[in-house]
Amino acid sequence: MGEGPTGGLALATAKEFAAEKRQKFAEPPIETMPSGKSEVGTASPVLIDSVPEDGIRQYRISLAREARLYRQNQPKFTVDRERQVVLVISTVKGLLLPQVTISQSSDDVVLDHHAREVIEAAVKRVSVPALLNGREFGLTLSIQFAPDDAM
Repeated sequence: MGEGPTGGLALATAKEFAAEKRQKFAEPPIETMPSGKSEVGTASPVLIDSVPEDGIRQYRISLAREARLYRQNQPKFTVDRERQVVLVISTVKGLLLPQVTISQSSDDVVLDHHAREVIEAAVKRVSVPALLNGREFGLTLSIQFAPDDAM
């Protein structure tokens, strides 16, 4: 996969990968947090096999909490208008950590990179719940950015 100018995956490659994942996981509609603040949004579980929803819920809450903590320690910046980045977190057999891909871009490469960095940091710090060990699953998280954010 190609490297982009920010050191992450090239956006086109990430979009292609996300499109493949969406086909595989049959992604449901995405729910988002109310606007006005830069938030990690709600997640929609994307189940492949019989995965306990309690495990998905527990993992989603843990990821969102860790992402918020990580963002508190990041440099501040502003955005010109409200934007949202939707990311897919999915497990792949044989890999130690779940994979993070951009499902929907904010149309701002810097925000996309930041959102992906935040969720990747959370994935590294949060263990997959025991209920989900050894299972393939995916979920979506959205991160919203607003002009009045104290980012």
